Amino acid sequence: MKYVMKRLLSALVVVFLTSIIVFCIVHLIPGDPAMVYAGAGAKQEQVENVRIEMGLDKPLVVQYIHWAGGILQGDFGTSLATKQPILPVLMDKFHNTFILSALGIVFAVGFGLLLGIVSALKHNSFIDLISMFIAIIGISMPIFWVGMLLVMVFSVQMGWFPATGNDTWVSYILPTITIGMNSMAIITRMTRSSVLEVLNEDYMVTAVAKGLRGRTVILVHALKNAMIPIVTTIGMQFGYLMGGAVLTETVFVYPGLGRYLVDSLTKRDYPAIQASILLLAVVFVVVNFIVDSTYYKLDPKMKDA
Repeated sequence: MKYVMKRLLSALVVVFLTSIIVFCIVHLIPGDPAMVYAGAGAKQEQVENVRIEMGLDKPLVVQYIHWAGGILQGDFGTSLATKQPILPVLMDKFHNTFILSALGIVFAVGFGLLLGIVSALKHNSFIDLISMFIAIIGISMPIFWVGMLLVMVFSVQMGWFPATGNDTWVSYILPTITIGMNSMAIITRMTRSSVLEVLNEDYMVTAVAKGLRGRTVILVHALKNAMIPIVTTIGMQFGYLMGGAVLTETVFVYPGLGRYLVDSLTKRDYPAIQASILLLAVVFVVVNFIVDSTYYKLDPKMKDA
């Protein structure tokens, strides 16, 4: 429990520091939010009044305290583009991105573990060669290129799946494959490497010598002891999927958080940019905390930490 509390405290510190970095970086973006909010053709006096209304005339430290205080109270500010509260829109976009990322990680873990385990068991065989070839292809191909290729083949030419939107479950198939392809390849390589390392340990040789069945040896002994680096990889990849969904969402015109962030950057909607980046950063920190807590369960040595 002491280890988990240490990791929780560390996560809170990271979130605090991240909020400062996000706030400072957004304020370094060229342009004046007051001019954007006042609208094109606004007079200088109007711009100054808007700047005072938004609190931009105050020192950055005061602005940060006001912004962070609002975040703690659930107030993420008002969008400059729509003049509406950011939080409801942000949660809707986050929900869509979370669904897509969750589907992507399920696809990646399912096929990644399967290909990795089979490759390890059939080491240096033709099956191993094919699995590693698929993994290399998955790592090498850019996400936007995979998405465009899938749209051209399965939507435009064959007409099997819709090319955009999220209206039906079928519309999730191509985006799921696109966003999960790279993670699947990485998980495949990590699983293969970890299982191979465990299979060469003395206790595995002893287990086989005792006459344990192959499935028992793999599931109970090999995979369980190989899971720590695999869990790390899975956790990191889910965080990357949440933050990197922007390319997939752009290709498939998917109404998620990544596309919302890009639109906000285009419109220089600074409150929306700050809220989106901070939310993604918090998700990444939470995922890492869950992964660290999982270590505590998987590795008995961590209980003494």
